[in-house]
Amino acid sequence: MRRSVLFTILSLAALLGLTGCPPTPPCDEKISDPGVYRERILANPALRQVESSIPFEDVSLSECFVDGQLNVTIRSRLPDSWSAYGIVYRDQLRLSYTRDGSLQILDLLNSPKDLDEAAAAAYFQKRISMLEGNARIQELIAKTGPDPANPVVPLMNGEMLRSGNNRAQYSFAQDFVFTYTISNDIEWQAYPEVGLAQRAIRDNLLVGELSSCSIGRGGGHAYTSSVADSETGPWFVTVALICSDGWKDASVRINRGGSFEELKVKTDY
Repeated sequence: MRRSVLFTILSLAALLGLTGCPPTPPCDEKISDPGVYRERILANPALRQVESSIPFEDVSLSECFVDGQLNVTIRSRLPDSWSAYGIVYRDQLRLSYTRDGSLQILDLLNSPKDLDEAAAAAYFQKRISMLEGNARIQELIAKTGPDPANPVVPLMNGEMLRSGNNRAQYSFAQDFVFTYTISNDIEWQAYPEVGLAQRAIRDNLLVGELSSCSIGRGGGHAYTSSVADSETGPWFVTVALICSDGWKDASVRINRGGSFEELKVKTDY
């Protein structure tokens, strides 16, 4: 449980750092009766065609038109055949609706495209391919099993949730894994900063009063969590420790060249 909470805190902090908080745009016209627009949008032939092959779990509308456009969010469970690993994902498609009835796909990585079945499928499949093409995600999948508590993986957040509370979060905008929590009981090759952090802690921190401590392994308190702001920036790593007087966490900053600093035992959570 504690590992999940820590991962959530790190994910939110990192995500805010990566994306920032965009300003709220001014409203052209507030929607007085969302039901009317919802029915009108769901009746759109292009959207009905998409739904026939990618069933919708939820459809939500923004509160108002901005620059003549109404934002629409479609949430769907995607076919496992789209995943190289047979994983079932849940993702969302963001659309813009104009008063003339047209719908376009809003893609942060590309220009808007007119909505049709092929364009929607291509959007989802590209995102799956990007996530599963990342070496860190590939190793996480290969060395762990599905998470029984999350049989459907939330692709909209770039998360990969796996068994044993192993998890990572991927940024589609920057194309890298920016935070993760993984087990110390597994040898990892695609996460080199983990070995660097554990070595720095073991050789430089677990001495004197902390000589009874060791890197946590073998179950509950046996994880390493990391977060980074960019592909080229440092990793801020937290490593679970088991000590004679109970568990502790150590933290260290691992620079991209392999050096370390800010080595300490955490006392606040």
